[in-house]
Amino acid sequence: MENYKSSFGGEIEEIPNIYVDNFERKDKIAYFLSHAHTDHTVGMYGRVNGENLRINGAKIYMSEETRTILSINHWCYEMTLSDMVEPLKVGMTYSIDLPDGKSLEVTLIPVTHMIGAVMFLFKTEEKTVLYTGDFIMEQEEISSLKKLHDNSGNPLYIDTMYVDATFGHVGYMFFPSRSLCHSEVVNVIKTWLDNENCGVALFHNCQYGYEDMHKEIYRKLGIKLFTGNLQMLNTYRQLYGPANVLTEDSDSKIHICKNRQPDMSHKGCGVSTGNDRRYLNIYVTVTQGAFFRPGQPAIIRKTENSLHMCYPTHCSKSQRLLY
Repeated sequence: MENYKSSFGGEIEEIPNIYVDNFERKDKIAYFLSHAHTDHTVGMYGRVNGENLRINGAKIYMSEETRTILSINHWCYEMTLSDMVEPLKVGMTYSIDLPDGKSLEVTLIPVTHMIGAVMFLFKTEEKTVLYTGDFIMEQEEISSLKKLHDNSGNPLYIDTMYVDATFGHVGYMFFPSRSLCHSEVVNVIKTWLDNENCGVALFHNCQYGYEDMHKEIYRKLGIKLFTGNLQMLNTYRQLYGPANVLTEDSDSKIHICKNRQPDMSHKGCGVSTGNDRRYLNIYVTVTQGAFFRPGQPAIIRKTENSLHMCYPTHCSKSQRLLY
C-alpha cells in the first residue's frame, strides 16, 4: 500500500489521452513518468494496479535510466510493469499514436534533479506543451538546451507549461548553486579527514538525487562512498559502470548513513568501524535553504561534529520565475 500523495494530478488539459506522473486513473492509453521518486509513481505499483493499466493496453513511457532504477529498486516491477514500460532515450524525439487517431510527438529533455529525470516536450497538431517535472536549472543551462530552441537558436513558442513549483514560497527565493555546495562539502570533508581516526556520515532525505555530489567528492578526494544499501549500490553499478563512485567496502572513511540520530552507532549502516571513528555528520536537505540569500554559505555548522547543508534538488522561486 502506498502512503505517498501524488505530487501532480496527472492531467494535461491540452492532451486528454495521456497522464503524467500519476497512475491513479486507469482509463488512459499513454502514461509518462518524469523520474523515479515515489511521489510521482502513485498508483503504478502492485498487481491490481498493473492489471487495471493493462486492460486498456496502456504503455508507460520513461527514460532508460528511470526504467533501470525501477527494475532494481522495486521487487514487483518485473511481475506487474515490465511489459508495459517503453524506455526512451534522453534527447530523442518520438511519435506516439493516440486513440483518437492523432499522433503525439514527445521529446525527453534531461534535467538536474536525479539520475534519469527528464522534462517532456509534447507536440500535437494544435499545441506545444512543456511538462518540467521536478528540476533545477541555472540560467546558462537553459540556453544550452537545443530541444527548447529552433534551428536559429530562438526559444520555442510553448502554448502551455506545467512547471515544478515545489518551492514556490517566498522563503525559498534563492538556493545556493550546486557548484558552491560541492566546493564547500569537499572542503569540510577534507579538513575533517585530515585528523586522525575520523570518518564522515552523509544523511540524505532521498535515496536518489545526490549523484552529482557523490561524484564530486570522489573526483576531488579519491574516496568512494560506502553504502549498505545493495539496491542503491547495484543501481550505481548498472548506470555508471566503471565510473561508479559507491563501494561495498565498509572500511571507507565516508558513508551514506541510514541513521537519523547522530548518537546512534554507525554499525547499523554496515560500517566496519562502527563508532570507533570520530564522525562528522552532514545533513543534506534542500529545506535547509529557507531564507537563504546569495553570498551566504551553503553549509551551516550546528555543533562541532554536525553540519547542515542546503543542497538544491528543485529550482528556487527566483529560478522558476526566470525560467
